[in-house]
Amino acid sequence: MGHRVLGMSLFTLGELDAAKRELQSAMQLYDPERHAPSALIFSQDFKATAHAYLGLTTILMGEVESGLAHSRDALACAQQLRHPHSICNVLSFVAGAHLVAGDSRAALPVAERTIAYSNEYGFPQWSAGGTMLRGWAHVDLGHVEAGLADIRSSISGLAATNTLIWMQFAHCLLARALLASGQFESALELVERILAEIGASGGRWYEAEIHRLKGDIHRGQGKPVSEVEPHYEAAIAVARRQKARVWERKAAESLDALRSINAARSATRGNATSNPT
Repeated sequence: MGHRVLGMSLFTLGELDAAKRELQSAMQLYDPERHAPSALIFSQDFKATAHAYLGLTTILMGEVESGLAHSRDALACAQQLRHPHSICNVLSFVAGAHLVAGDSRAALPVAERTIAYSNEYGFPQWSAGGTMLRGWAHVDLGHVEAGLADIRSSISGLAATNTLIWMQFAHCLLARALLASGQFESALELVERILAEIGASGGRWYEAEIHRLKGDIHRGQGKPVSEVEPHYEAAIAVARRQKARVWERKAAESLDALRSINAARSATRGNATSNPT
């Protein structure tokens, strides 16, 4: 249990390497006969949740297939125990794993299943979590209004159940949705608040994405390249420090796209100057 809790805590702090080691240790020490009954006391199975966190950790570190395998194993463990709360917990992480891996189409039905199963067994915090993840998937798939509605609903649900650990991340997703709908100022206000609070919230695991999102907002506002670049560079620096290769790749792609567009515009202006009409 100690290794699992430490691994989960290290994950939220963005210490992915250390989190991976602790979560692996938790699974190695798991004894089904001794530890499986603990799910009835602690409301979740240690091995299933360790697998779930390890899945998300390894995907962030760029080991996508390994991470998705851990996510499947997490669900298999919870289902084998027939422990509803562990299943709802793990389902949300399976949906999240697909989303971080960039497969929103695969995530959407898992998020729907999370909501349905959580409602059936009366777990409102996991229903809110599933709604948050469904909103993320909707935004990624271009259904921005549906995504906004889901994310706002999830924030209300998380607040009602005092599930504060995911509240800030839900606001991060809300900022992404607001950006996608062209509400730049509202998105920027949220991002600024998250960056100011992230050190105290334990949300370091997605810190790089916040910096990238701020760059995207400034880019959408038409800010000069010199004002946009530092945010993508900050995202890359944070991701490299954390070994979060998925976030690093996304930030690098955003930076490359920015510079390519800027170079093309400069070339166009240069041609217009050299060939006056």
